[in-house]
Amino acid sequence: MVAVLAGLVANFVAASYGYLAPFILAIAPLSMCFYLVNTSWPENYGDASSEGLSGLYAGFNVIRNDYKVAALGLGQVWLSPSNLLW
Repeated sequence: MVAVLAGLVANFVAASYGYLAPFILAIAPLSMCFYLVNTSWPENYGDASSEGLSGLYAGFNVIRNDYKVAALGLGQVWLSPSNLLW
């Protein structure tokens, strides 16, 4: 519903002020969202006690030991690009 409303507003603004106006109008909500995210979300530093590539190695071990995770990854690798072709 929000996307439909945004499209209608953008269409009205483009018809009234030109094709560049919707992009200029989008600066206001983008700035508002940037401010809200920047002031209300804490930084996520992850696990500070982990050493370098240990998380990467743990992820590879999960993929190697659980065929369901590997199958899910292969499905994403093959199906996501096919969506872009359509």
